[in-house]
Amino acid sequence: MSSQGRILVLGVGNELYGDDGVGPRAVATLLEDTLPDGIDLMDGATRGLDLLYTLQDYDRAIVIDAVCDGGEGGRLLDFDLEEVDLRGYGPQISLHDLDLGSVILLARTLGEELPPIRVLGLTPSKTEPGPGLSPECEKMMPELLARVRMHLAEFVETEPSTC
Repeated sequence: MSSQGRILVLGVGNELYGDDGVGPRAVATLLEDTLPDGIDLMDGATRGLDLLYTLQDYDRAIVIDAVCDGGEGGRLLDFDLEEVDLRGYGPQISLHDLDLGSVILLARTLGEELPPIRVLGLTPSKTEPGPGLSPECEKMMPELLARVRMHLAEFVETEPSTC
């Protein structure tokens, strides 16, 4: 059961695989911000199917991840999950075994309700084992974080008052 106006910022990925760590890295940085009540930050690591049940506890979600789209690394992608035909990506739009796309497809197949999900990600350049982001993704982190903050401000502004 979700509460009115609860927003989740979920960083997914593995910090030990280069740019796959963009989600956890972003959440760690956002933990330094003072955020309004009702916004939760979570390092989702590589939790896979468990993400389905986590997302269901919220009214909106922003998921931050490395997003594999076949293009060059270090580009910022920002889209609503509803804008994407996940079937076209096959089993992999992320670097995880059971990636975000697979979890969402499974939820839809099972008829599970999910909140509106905004995906913000960087296309990876470095995916081999080893900590640290590539120079391309490192350079884009400030812009990624600014975009997350912008969406949070929009979400908070559009939430109905509980007074």
